[in-house]
Amino acid sequence: MKFLGYICVVSLIFGVCSAGDIFESVHKCKFGPEFDGCIRNGLNTVLPMLQNGYKEYGIDPLDPLSIPYVKFAQKSTGAIQVKQEFFDTLVYNFANQTKFTKLRVDLDKNMIEMELFNPLLALKGTYKTEGKILVLQVNGGGKYFLNFHDITIRYTLKFKTVKRNGKNIWQFYESEGFYNPKKLTTYAEDLVKGQKEITDQMNAVFNENWKELWQDFEPIFSRSVGKVVLNYLNKIFAHIPIDETFKP
Repeated sequence: MKFLGYICVVSLIFGVCSAGDIFESVHKCKFGPEFDGCIRNGLNTVLPMLQNGYKEYGIDPLDPLSIPYVKFAQKSTGAIQVKQEFFDTLVYNFANQTKFTKLRVDLDKNMIEMELFNPLLALKGTYKTEGKILVLQVNGGGKYFLNFHDITIRYTLKFKTVKRNGKNIWQFYESEGFYNPKKLTTYAEDLVKGQKEITDQMNAVFNENWKELWQDFEPIFSRSVGKVVLNYLNKIFAHIPIDETFKP
């Protein structure tokens, strides 16, 4: 079963499976100076394998990654003063283009810190919006896309050890993320209902002022994606007994 092979890979990262298994590019990791780097390299091998998911274990595809719903309400003097809802967003290019560049496991604090890089992370979905962005009044909805160019993603994940089926597993319960693209391009159709020319002009303004807009929108985006990340990790680690995995 493909998923059993995947579990073997993850376990191999932490030192359970033997090097004779089919995933020879992933090496055993032992506690010591090279522990974090070994895990990082192993995860870079594992990540593309998650592209199609494993339905029999309740693990959804990672590419595209599904974000069913995000609600954004901003009432301030910032660049964005709107109510927005995003539906059925799909995130493309995560599994096959993302690389772990830094990773640190703190077993004393039950915490993992990681940094990832992706050259082009693409989002597509539908939206509804009402309010004001910059100085422009918006009231519409429809399809949208959002592209992050050369994006660095940082996450701090907290976990606790719980017992399931008589074995200890990690359960992730908190995440703090930050998404820092070098460039952002977007297009949202029908920002003003039935006014394509105005919509095109507004999208051009958004793309010119993306840094200011992203500063307001990033916190709610990272929190929403963080919930998906936690859910995804918990489905995976439910199959990884920690006592059998971590070896001195």
